[in-house]
Amino acid sequence: MKKDNFELIFKTASRLFLTEGYFRTTTKRLAKECKLAEGTIYRYFENKDDLFIQVLNEFHRGFMKQLSDSIHEDNSARNNLQSLIRVHLKHIKENPEINNLFQGEARFLHTSQKIELTNLLELLISLIANIFEWGKERKEVRPEINSRDIAYAYFGIMDMFIIKSETNYKLGLKAESEEIIKVVTMLIFDGIATR
Repeated sequence: MKKDNFELIFKTASRLFLTEGYFRTTTKRLAKECKLAEGTIYRYFENKDDLFIQVLNEFHRGFMKQLSDSIHEDNSARNNLQSLIRVHLKHIKENPEINNLFQGEARFLHTSQKIELTNLLELLISLIANIFEWGKERKEVRPEINSRDIAYAYFGIMDMFIIKSETNYKLGLKAESEEIIKVVTMLIFDGIATR
């Protein structure tokens, strides 16, 4: 029964966070939808913040697996980055609510929650930085480049494309995906200066 309550709370909270957002989801409403007393939630989760972070961790775990599976050491750094961008864009298109939680509401969380989210981001940064490290080993990436800084730049670039796509949403990411992949790859690997 305890495991059933945990799963019920977790699944219902996941749905509410996705449909209503973090700020509009209350433990009172969650308890009502689960047909449990509000205090039952606190047997399994310290507070709403703890529950939210656990839900984000679960979403993030699936996303990380997809990204990791898209990268292969025998591919060039450029090809790995393109594969990663393709998976990233597909994930955003297929999971706009999850993207909204990470890109939208998560920016307005308390400091302690932001620290937890930063830890999730660090896993992504490391994964992307590894692409550039492999590229350095193969002399595809200049050795003086800081791989982690480029990984952070990747997220900044992607964030702006995501905002653009959401603003123009109704153009659809599919139509823009290959152009985004081309531009982001070119910016990161070729820079913008003529040679």
